[in-house]
Amino acid sequence: MASITISNFDDRIRERLEIQAAIHGRTIEEEAREILQTLLTDTTKQPSNLASLIKKRFAAYNFELPEIPREPINEPPNFEQ
Repeated sequence: MASITISNFDDRIRERLEIQAAIHGRTIEEEAREILQTLLTDTTKQPSNLASLIKKRFAAYNFELPEIPREPINEPPNFEQ
């Protein structure tokens, strides 16, 4: 197995990792390994775009954004005339 070193690791992220590791009864290294393994081996997830991420983030608030009708795209300018 390989090992990695993470430089310039934000203290707030480290603290959150420590708390999450304690909640799960793991060491910080085990928790980080589990997080990376889960995120990088989950092949069921489709790549998300910004709109779907925003929709997912605010889904708990149970409101719908109104549909905004789109206008057709303008024709590009013709400079040959």
